[in-house]
Amino acid sequence: KKEVTSFEYEIVKHSKTIGILHEEAALVKREMEEQHMLTKLETERLEALSIQTENLEYIAKVRSGEIQENIEGPSSLIDQVLNEKYIITEELNTASDKCDILVAHHISDTTKKIPFIVKLTEVREVIELEYRINQDLLDRLDPDEVDLFVKVYDWIEAKPQTQMKAGFVMECGLENLRGYIWRHGSYTGEKLRKAMETIIRI
Repeated sequence: KKEVTSFEYEIVKHSKTIGILHEEAALVKREMEEQHMLTKLETERLEALSIQTENLEYIAKVRSGEIQENIEGPSSLIDQVLNEKYIITEELNTASDKCDILVAHHISDTTKKIPFIVKLTEVREVIELEYRINQDLLDRLDPDEVDLFVKVYDWIEAKPQTQMKAGFVMECGLENLRGYIWRHGSYTGEKLRKAMETIIRI
């Protein structure tokens, strides 16, 4: 039977120690990652709470008369920056005063080549439902069908700079479904039903 020398014993001993240290280091790393994630979630929660508090304070000041509510209408939204990404550049006329339709550009788009459409309204429940339906619709479409509909992008939270109106940013579609119908002809009756089944997967 081979005898274990003191040198070999020390090597085995130190190897086990190193293994234990590696395990402890991995455990500490996991704990730090978990703590980082918890910190991130708490930061997001506090930011959301801060936005909500800011909105409530603004509404309270308007109601108390400390701040005069803006009565100039949608034109005051021009040049406002949304989500630190989009700047409103134009107001579009609409048949209803319940929803504002505006043109915006990315703040980095200095030549204003790529427009976006912004929909804002005071009726948050309705606009939020529309936003979710559009997102769900695009998720269900095949790649060759996506271009038939405009894409939706960022959600816009109601804030003082939006006159406490919520909404979302979407693609400024030039043709989409209207262009498709123009190229392939209008649909009526059974033809319309089949087309809708194909497009939106009823």
